[in-house]
Amino acid sequence: MTSIWMALAPETQSTRVLATYADRTLLKARLASTPSSPRALQSLLEAIALWQGDPVRAAFVVDATSTRIDPAAWLGGFPPRERSALYAIDPVSRVRLRVRDELGEMGDFDDLAALLASEALR
Repeated sequence: MTSIWMALAPETQSTRVLATYADRTLLKARLASTPSSPRALQSLLEAIALWQGDPVRAAFVVDATSTRIDPAAWLGGFPPRERSALYAIDPVSRVRLRVRDELGEMGDFDDLAALLASEALR
């Protein structure tokens, strides 16, 4: 079974999302800085898993650049290390590696791509 790797980086202006699947970019998005529903994150992860038919392994970036973000509000009150049959989400620190990204018009997602690459090697 192949996993979908997803990185979510909440910031003051937006939340960047990058998902990869079988060594290719599956989803790249800029969403609102915080979700409008407490179940939004769970629903997003479940929807991607159901769409693709494989579980999502998500990394939620929590570090100095996201200190103004309230993880409790963003995560909707569920535990920071959430697991279900459809997804797993873990808090992680941002990495500073550079990788090529063929979807440049969406802005800088290099750090999230590197985060996914480092998570996949664990």
